[in-house]
Amino acid sequence: MAKMFNLKGPTFENMIMSFVKVVSEYNYERLVEDLTKKYNVELLNEKKKIFKHYPFALYATVVTFH
Repeated sequence: MAKMFNLKGPTFENMIMSFVKVVSEYNYERLVEDLTKKYNVELLNEKKKIFKHYPFALYATVVTFH
C-alpha cells in the first residue's frame, strides 16, 4: 500500500502505527473506561445481570480467541 501513496514501506508503517495508537487510546477511553463507570459489579448484581452458573464470567476484561 505504501507504493499507492508514493511512500517507502517503513515510513508508511510508522504513519499507520501512529494513527492506530491515537485512535486506540481514544476508543479505549470511550468504550472501556466509560462503561466501567456505568456498569460496575455492584450494579450488575443488583439488577441480576449475572450468569447463573458462573457469575464472574460477565466481568471478563481480556479475552483472546485462537
